[in-house]
Amino acid sequence: MVLSSGFFLWFIFIGSATLMLIVIFFFLLFVQYNRKKSDHIREKEALQRTYEKALLQSQLEIQEATFNQISGEIHDNIGQALSLVRLQLNTLGAGANEAKVNSADELLGKAIGDLRSLSHSLNTKYLVETGLANVIQQQLAYLERSGRFKTSFRDDSDGMEIAEEKSIFLLRMIQEIINNILKHAAATEVSVAISGEKGQYSIAVSDNGIGFEQNEKQGKGIGITGLHKRAELIGATIQFNSFPQKGTTVFINLT
Repeated sequence: MVLSSGFFLWFIFIGSATLMLIVIFFFLLFVQYNRKKSDHIREKEALQRTYEKALLQSQLEIQEATFNQISGEIHDNIGQALSLVRLQLNTLGAGANEAKVNSADELLGKAIGDLRSLSHSLNTKYLVETGLANVIQQQLAYLERSGRFKTSFRDDSDGMEIAEEKSIFLLRMIQEIINNILKHAAATEVSVAISGEKGQYSIAVSDNGIGFEQNEKQGKGIGITGLHKRAELIGATIQFNSFPQKGTTVFINLT
């Protein structure tokens, strides 16, 4: 009877141990499965981000090539044609209406100047040679000449020192922000301020327009999403501070 009881207890012990091992085995299997699943998801997300960055990079390279081509066309064809018209206008005989000639000459001069500014703003080589801060000032001066805006510029960075590619990205982002101001903000004042030191810079683009509610829908707008993706490509972050009827400030932080 004692042997039978001991055998029974031993059987229970072996059974319990086996059951415990089975439970542990399946638990470890479950943990391993979840770990591999998480690794797979992370790898998939990383590949997706890499693909999106490569795609955006390709799109931006195509865009820059297109901008450079348009810039050349403006400079070589349209600008020269307008200059020739202006030259011919100034050679009209004495019988021409002097006031009308002078007015037309002034308008042509303004058109040529505006086209030159537009050509420069599209040309990558010009941006690199001139410097980001100088090109931003030229963009603001172009706005002010339109008579619709009062602009201001401040550079407290003691001269930004960043790679050429990042300069191009930053200018295109600032141009996009200013374009959004022109289309949507109903603003009369635009300002750009640069601060920071080597390795860490902040660019603030502000307007006194109608602003907007910073809700989820607007935070996922196409334009805002595109700016975030461009910022990510150069290791920057972008932040929108806006309130209805109190204007908008966009901060680009580069590290």
